[in-house]
Amino acid sequence: FHPPQAPPRGMVATRDIGAEAARLLTEAAPPPVVEFTSAIQATDADAAAAAGEVLGRQVQVVRPPREAWEGILRGAGMGADYTRLLIGLYDGINSGQLGFSGAAPLRTGPTTLAETMRGWV
Repeated sequence: FHPPQAPPRGMVATRDIGAEAARLLTEAAPPPVVEFTSAIQATDADAAAAAGEVLGRQVQVVRPPREAWEGILRGAGMGADYTRLLIGLYDGINSGQLGFSGAAPLRTGPTTLAETMRGWV
């Protein structure tokens, strides 16, 4: 749900989020806020290439029109409230209104897209 001109962004593995949460919970004096991203910034085309590598076939990016997002997400089994929240998240990211503040420590996860996707197949 990102426009073709979207800049690369962190696509964080859930295992990295869990590992970082565990570290924060065990730190003697954790910061009150942490910004977290992937060490590797990627585009949608990078994600498609990683999926293609793992699946052994070509994968291409498909960008549905904005007005189709709700139906796609609801059709995937998401509830109405979560769908609205997720669409709002994508709208905020795509408009540039949502991003890292730079006011908190930035931590990164090491897991690559291909590593994450290999665990799915």
